[in-house]
Amino acid sequence: MLKIQESDIHLIRLQTRFPAKYGIVSMTGCPHAFVRVRVEIDNRAFTGIAADNLPPKWFKKDPDQPIPEETDEMLSVIENAAKACVGMTGDSAFDVARQISAAQSAWGTGEGHPPLLSNFGATLIERAVIEAVCKHANLAFAEALRSNALGVN
Repeated sequence: MLKIQESDIHLIRLQTRFPAKYGIVSMTGCPHAFVRVRVEIDNRAFTGIAADNLPPKWFKKDPDQPIPEETDEMLSVIENAAKACVGMTGDSAFDVARQISAAQSAWGTGEGHPPLLSNFGATLIERAVIEAVCKHANLAFAEALRSNALGVN
């Protein structure tokens, strides 16, 4: 049994060495979000961390939406997932991941976010929970998958 005890978010601002052009933008920098969760497993606490860039125009590709507004939306989906996951319990990382995904999808639909954007927050929490479970089991990710330590089967 595992339970998410707490979560938090830390942001840093990244700058690129040169502009990275993709789609309709040329990125010269973006926020990089770190999500940390504390998970109780077998009455012991383990910390998992996941991180990702918040690249402009990656999820919505709306040329008329200002980049700061789009960044705020990305942060809001991460913040919602980080708050919603606290207290979730399950028999495995996979059980908790399904709960997080369902809660985030329902919230995102209500907020009018496209599924890809709203579930971005869920994936950060899921990745952090996976790391915590791997630490508990003292297994690398690949071995955790092979041994079903994540409860996927």
